[in-house]
Amino acid sequence: SLAKPGMRLEIEVRGRRFAAEVVKKPFV
Repeated sequence: SLAKPGMRLEIEVRGRRFAAEVVKKPFV
């Protein structure tokens, strides 16, 4: 993995945020 631990956390948070947006749209 090229990303540092802190960067990995940021990417994970962004990924979850993105996933939440994608999940909300079809149900709305």
